[in-house]
Amino acid sequence: MTTRLRSMTGFAEATGQADRLELRVTLRAVNHRFFDLHVHLPEGLEALEAPARRLVRQQVRRGHVDLYLHVEGVEPAVPRINRRLAELYLTAAAELQRQFGLGERLDTLTALRLPGVIQLPAGWAPETVERLGVLLERVLREALERFDMMRRTEALELEKEIMAAVERTAAALQELETLTAQAGPAVAQRLRERLAELTGELALDPARLAQEAALLVVRSDTREELSRLRSHLAQFRAIVREGVEAGRRLDFLCQEMQREINTLLAKLPGMIPASERMHELALAIRHDVERLREQVQNIE
Repeated sequence: MTTRLRSMTGFAEATGQADRLELRVTLRAVNHRFFDLHVHLPEGLEALEAPARRLVRQQVRRGHVDLYLHVEGVEPAVPRINRRLAELYLTAAAELQRQFGLGERLDTLTALRLPGVIQLPAGWAPETVERLGVLLERVLREALERFDMMRRTEALELEKEIMAAVERTAAALQELETLTAQAGPAVAQRLRERLAELTGELALDPARLAQEAALLVVRSDTREELSRLRSHLAQFRAIVREGVEAGRRLDFLCQEMQREINTLLAKLPGMIPASERMHELALAIRHDVERLREQVQNIE
């Protein structure tokens, strides 16, 4: 079984080498209503953030994603000696020695430790950044492939649970439709019995009785809610099959189904033989819809 759905949670790593450089990419993701990407780069490599974001955005539509880049094997920066500054230090030291008769002379290591004598280049060499950019594209694409595979694997288990709940809901809905279709005569009979209990030997106007029975049947008519629930289930199945950016649409359908089942529960008649079973079925549907809504929160 395969699925086009993707979970919003996932983890993947990939490494790559070029010359003496090694780059490790780590991707972690959890649920989020929107696309929220945080890129964690070594200081000085900010130029790599834009291409990294572009690549991730091509594969991920929703979720909180953390992207970590770790670089090893960078050649150490070659220090530069500020000879002019060193000359000034040594000249000043020689003058002090002559003026005060000092005998100790500055050695080489002491001179190199003087502030500003040794200078390290700031930031990364442009050619190193360029090489890392090429390496990043290859390694990040590999990490994203693994990331996508993990999210699909998780989504496959989610889909099994979701579709099992959908089929339970469909079966309960079918039985509920059958029972509610048969409820009209039972509702009218229960109304006659109840009125007879209340009025005793008083004569009842048949026309008035029929009018009240019809009104009660109309108020308990659940055909519209049942029809909408059937339609929502059909849409739910279609979106799961399509799989692309399904999470938000499935969440919306779950909200709509919750609204319909709550209205339906309020309309179901009581005090007829099938009442208990009808309410049992409606509550089972509501429970499964609530579970569905929890599960679709994990889908991209």
